[in-house]
Amino acid sequence: MATNISVEVSMDIDQVEQRVLDELTTLRHTTCIEDMDYEVSFTETLLSSSNLSVVMQTNSLILVIDTNVLLSNLRFLMELRTMLFPNISKILFLIPWVVLQELDYIKSSNPSLNKSAREAINFLHREFKDSSKNILGQTMDADLSFVQRQANRTSFNNDDRILYCCLEEKKKWEGVIVVMFTNDKNLVTKCNVNSAPVVTRKTILPFIRGLTTSTVSTQVPDSYPGLPTSTVSTQVPDSSLELPT
Repeated sequence: MATNISVEVSMDIDQVEQRVLDELTTLRHTTCIEDMDYEVSFTETLLSSSNLSVVMQTNSLILVIDTNVLLSNLRFLMELRTMLFPNISKILFLIPWVVLQELDYIKSSNPSLNKSAREAINFLHREFKDSSKNILGQTMDADLSFVQRQANRTSFNNDDRILYCCLEEKKKWEGVIVVMFTNDKNLVTKCNVNSAPVVTRKTILPFIRGLTTSTVSTQVPDSYPGLPTSTVSTQVPDSSLELPT
């Protein structure tokens, strides 16, 4: 009976994630960046990336969070921030600027996702005000510098902005692993092409459990294409997929 319940929960999660992915794919391919009207009042306490050293610790793990994760896996993120792993001193969430833009846009323009977007915004607002500083934000200026460099390109989109955020943070830190957290298969592929470690909701826990202190204490090699398949199973136990009630 317990196994059947776990399978049903997993299927429900998969359906929610797919609906979110479909909606975001439409948004990212039909809405110009310039047309994405948004408010940023909830980011008033956003931490500057230049000040990350005040909260960084050796053997930290930074997860760059995609919009789809905040919309479909918010409760899992809440649980993840409280989990303890013997090989990780601290887990931090890094929110790209464009993710904040998308959430603010979705909350007022997408009837099917506006509730989830507001819940995600409220969560981020609380976390950014928390003195423990387990959540970080890419600054608007950092994102803008990338957008301006793409002025002559016609094919770049918000996926590319999120990937850029991950790659830039990956360059900054010694003794820290920076990993993309997304459920978008296309963004996963882009990460692999650009040697950026990437996890999904189904692979994140095996990934973290498979890290060793020696792995975390060094820079991730440029050839590192995501999950260390020699040491990490890609299957998550059913109990790991259950959301807290």
